[in-house]
Amino acid sequence: MVFHRTTRLSIRAAIILGAAAVACPAESARAQLSLKEAETFALRRNPDLVVARRRADSAVAELGIARELPNPVFQTIPGVPSQYAVSVPLDIGPQRHYRVRSQRVGLSAAGHDTSDTRRQVLFAVRQAYCDAQLSTALLGIAREQRNIVRDLLVTDSLRLRSGAIALRDVVKSRVELIRADAIVARAEADVRSKRVALQLVIGIANPDTALAVSDTVQSTSLWVPSDSVAEQSAMRRPDFLSASDRVDARRSDVGYARSLLVPTPNLGLVDQPSQPFVSGRHYALSVGVGIPVFNWFNSDRSRANSSLQIAEITRARQAVQIHAELVETLDSLKTTRTLVGRYETGALALSDSALAMARYAYASGATSLVDVYDALRTESALRAEYVTALHDYRVSVFALRRAAGVEPQGPEQ
Repeated sequence: MVFHRTTRLSIRAAIILGAAAVACPAESARAQLSLKEAETFALRRNPDLVVARRRADSAVAELGIARELPNPVFQTIPGVPSQYAVSVPLDIGPQRHYRVRSQRVGLSAAGHDTSDTRRQVLFAVRQAYCDAQLSTALLGIAREQRNIVRDLLVTDSLRLRSGAIALRDVVKSRVELIRADAIVARAEADVRSKRVALQLVIGIANPDTALAVSDTVQSTSLWVPSDSVAEQSAMRRPDFLSASDRVDARRSDVGYARSLLVPTPNLGLVDQPSQPFVSGRHYALSVGVGIPVFNWFNSDRSRANSSLQIAEITRARQAVQIHAELVETLDSLKTTRTLVGRYETGALALSDSALAMARYAYASGATSLVDVYDALRTESALRAEYVTALHDYRVSVFALRRAAGVEPQGPEQ
């Protein structure tokens, strides 16, 4: 059931984004993208995630290389009598153990790296989507402000003809309309810019400025991990697990460097067809072993120990960074949630009421046009601050998920 639902979602996202990428303005203008569709598309097409998967594939190949057995060596010694020999290293000792173990742990680290890239990509997509939501909301506020100014200009022009107001009020409304048009133009440019940024994050090669986001800032509630869940999950983040795996891999490298002092023996078979050996046979076994006379592998051991220390320091620093990131995101979430609550518990309603009363008083001749525009700017600024606070709250929720490395078990409401 879940598989079919995910498949349908992926197909729908591909169709929508494909329609946006082709040169078909009529279809592209109607294309809308939800957050879930953007995430699904990015998990398949984001370049960083594609590269991470290729690196994981390379780690699989590295493990296969480490497991390979050495090829035999064929030799011929011309002379009287001539000899032919074949030898093979007996790669079954500690060097093989540590070499294979290091690559096996490296493969695990590469898998965690892929998961960590997925975590970062999801946050980047969500942040870009929230930015597109915010720019769309700000554009709506700017257009509503322009419509109010236009209505005032039309009304004032009629009142000017009847001599009810002075010419300066009409001139001021015209100036305010020009300013409102400029604000709308800048907001429209910002919307197009945010749409392009979103499409680049999710992996669209030819972004289309007409591809709109379907979810609004206020459209859906978010799953927010509790403080206890976030703290328990943070130390199981893929980047920390990857750092731990690399510590284990470097320990295996230290063991491998030490095992170099234990030489790998070579077992061979010599054939002397023209004359038998002392034993009376034409075949004889040969055994060879390397002796560490000139190279005691001190540099190899020193390099392995230094790499281990670097890996341990990196893991410790990663733990501190995770804790700091978790504290920062929890604080940001609480701050933005409190700020949103303050706007929703009266500030917006008061500003809307103040604007309505100012317009009514101006129509009745009880106040000046300056008071109307002051109330309009205050109301527009407050609404812009509110949607910005909503945007910051949603980004803080996604940042907390990234910091904790957790996602909702089921579909969000």
